[in-house]
Amino acid sequence: MKKQKQDIIDQSLKIIFNEGLRSFTVDRLSSIVRISKKTIYSIFATKEILIDKIIQYKLLSIDKEIETILNKNKCPIKSFYEINQLHIKISSDVDIDKLVELKIKYPKIWSRVEDNRKNKVDMMNQIFSKAAKMGYVRNKSTIDSVSHLYMNIVNRTFQPDFFYQEDLSLKDTIDLFADIMAKGIFNNKGIDILESIKEENN
Repeated sequence: MKKQKQDIIDQSLKIIFNEGLRSFTVDRLSSIVRISKKTIYSIFATKEILIDKIIQYKLLSIDKEIETILNKNKCPIKSFYEINQLHIKISSDVDIDKLVELKIKYPKIWSRVEDNRKNKVDMMNQIFSKAAKMGYVRNKSTIDSVSHLYMNIVNRTFQPDFFYQEDLSLKDTIDLFADIMAKGIFNNKGIDILESIKEENN
């Protein structure tokens, strides 16, 4: 049962993120995973519940990747860089039209995405506080405010309809936003470290 459930989630995720919600039907999913519709509905009572579980699974996997980055890096600026690169990597796999579709058709499910982002304030606070202790930030007394500001900008700006209307690349916008924020938060010493990290990875 556990393997069946995981196969259903994995294949559903591929369909939704590669082709969009319109292409995602339980009939099609059933033929791909070679599991009867009846069995799928015995595991996930409705299509909406299944989509909700898929989004939860995707968010959890991103959280685990972020946790790995935070745990493995002694340098907070490297964590900052790698988390932004992770977001760029994720964004390159996502079509803005598909995100708009999810937000419009399933607002309750989309609220999970919003809540997940809001919960990232502590993560940013951890990075900036560690950077402050190591002497890499401009103003130590504003770390908490900066963390909240950083995530508020992300939550308000990084909406699928914003990119759709402005015809902007999600990848390029994340890269530019991270660069602007880094130059406002980190001092010259911190910026030099960030630039050397970028050079190592290019």
